[in-house]
Amino acid sequence: VHLEGFCGGTRFDCKDVKFVVGEGEDHDIPIGIDKALEKMQRGEHCVLYLGPRRPSVVGAGSSSLFFFAPSQEGKYLQAVIQYGKIVSWLEMEYGLSEKESKASDSFLLAAFLNLAMCYLKLREYAKAVECCDKALGLDQDNEKGLYRRGEARLLMNEFELAKCDFQKVLEVNPQNKAAKSQISVCQKKTKEHNERDRRIYANMFTKFAERDAKEAASKTGVEKAVEKAACEKGPKTPGAE
Repeated sequence: VHLEGFCGGTRFDCKDVKFVVGEGEDHDIPIGIDKALEKMQRGEHCVLYLGPRRPSVVGAGSSSLFFFAPSQEGKYLQAVIQYGKIVSWLEMEYGLSEKESKASDSFLLAAFLNLAMCYLKLREYAKAVECCDKALGLDQDNEKGLYRRGEARLLMNEFELAKCDFQKVLEVNPQNKAAKSQISVCQKKTKEHNERDRRIYANMFTKFAERDAKEAASKTGVEKAVEKAACEKGPKTPGAE
């Protein structure tokens, strides 16, 4: 799709982007656009009016940061700092009503998911897993949390754990084609890893066998030399000098 963004008559964004509907946030696409695309037809044009989302729990100062998103590649470190501040502020909120507490948890969940995405982009996979764990602690069936943790684990070569995460994604949403594809990747990687291990161990056993054979041959050679020396020396003849 081709997107153009305007604010107060000024164009602030203009780009062509390709992504799977439902995964727009991974490409810095506002959720409102992602939702609208579900109802659009190929070739159709649409004008969307997206209002600001303002959390009711924290102050306006932090709300302006909460919706910060990296609009260009290379901004992920800055995003990590901003999302980290949001997490710190929200985790320090006490004495909230039940309604406010639910809203705070919702914002925390979004922040942890965004942090996980940033760490994936930065190739800090262990930190991405940690953020996904925290997100899943708030919502154990969160589709994005499970998927992003699976991505991180796959890139850490933890194939079985990654496959489990992608399978859980399918339990939450059986229509998630990306998760189905990733399960196939995990299975392929596991097979390749096992075959590589078999080759390594086979080579090790071959080398051990060759070493043992050489040691046995060397030992046999020494024994034969001793026997030959004993035979050449022979028993002494009585009266001989």
